[in-house]
Amino acid sequence: MDNLIDRLRELRLFRGVTPEDLSALLQAMTEVKYPAGRLLFEKGAPGDAMYMVLAGRVRIFTRDALGNEITLSYMEPVRIFGDFSLLDNSPRSASAMIDQDCTLLRLSAEDFAAFLPKHPSVGVAMVRNMAEQVRHITSYLSKASTAMELVAQGNYEAALNELAADAPDDDVQKLTSTLVEMVQAVREKNASNAANTTGAV
Repeated sequence: MDNLIDRLRELRLFRGVTPEDLSALLQAMTEVKYPAGRLLFEKGAPGDAMYMVLAGRVRIFTRDALGNEITLSYMEPVRIFGDFSLLDNSPRSASAMIDQDCTLLRLSAEDFAAFLPKHPSVGVAMVRNMAEQVRHITSYLSKASTAMELVAQGNYEAALNELAADAPDDDVQKLTSTLVEMVQAVREKNASNAANTTGAV
């Protein structure tokens, strides 16, 4: 339990929450096990619970207009997902599939509502930390959009500099790495084409 509390304190969502409150939160959660291949929830389904991965891996995905699955991220120990649903009661923004046999901790919206009156500081901290994360991601996505505009203008160095800013979390860092690779590939391809054109003349 102590080790799990220490791991939770490292997560952005629970920054500032005391070990005592985290211990109480863990006690409010229910351990569930699912086999690989199990669909945990679909995009658009009611957001009725938050999950924490203790073992295994969960794949978060969406579908394009043709129904093809697009993997957004993988959740491994001790990642949290579905947390926004506890606060805004909105439908799921993506689907979740059990990618490897999983042991999860589940916190239902009902149990969370019963937990909050006794530990209001946890709710305050979660809202504050979520708002901070959304603000950082919004700011970073703006930088990514600017970088793509610079690529379209052929200004590759400026685009790479724009993407060099710190990403707000692991998933966005992975996206950044992909974008950087794309920019570098486009730059090298255009440089090669330019060289071939010069050689032909």
